[in-house]
Amino acid sequence: MSLSSLVDLQLGGNAFISSLPLEVGHLINLELLDVSNNRLLGGLQNILCNYFKMRGLRLDDNVFEGYIPTLLQTLRGLEYLDLSGNKFSGKIPTFLGHLPFLAYLNLSFNELEGEVPSVKANVTISIKGNNNLCGGLPELHLPTCVTSSFDKKKKRKRLSTN
Repeated sequence: MSLSSLVDLQLGGNAFISSLPLEVGHLINLELLDVSNNRLLGGLQNILCNYFKMRGLRLDDNVFEGYIPTLLQTLRGLEYLDLSGNKFSGKIPTFLGHLPFLAYLNLSFNELEGEVPSVKANVTISIKGNNNLCGGLPELHLPTCVTSSFDKKKKRKRLSTN
């Protein structure tokens, strides 16, 4: 059996200290990847592009950083996504709440900021520990997003020039 036919790769809790090897991106038949509870670091951009069958992705409790990769939107069959306990920053991408089969999304304890985008009604979402988030679903109990007068003027100007 070749590794390219591997469907389930669970490497959680091994105290690995490294970046996620690029070779993991060649395991195109993976349906579940669990590398949680390690000390993996860096970004994910070059690894997540070939997982057309991916249903579950556990990257929680590592040291991944940067923006949440837009390549995640290519994982159309994703049902479970846990990115909690890392150092992801920036805004939560709007596509995350609209992946067709996504039922569970955990973005807790990162460094995310800005307005929480809408999610499908059947998605369980956790975002605790991201102190710079606002808006979103009422049950998240986040503060209302404040728009500065500068942002409003800029938006009005764009509207009037179109």
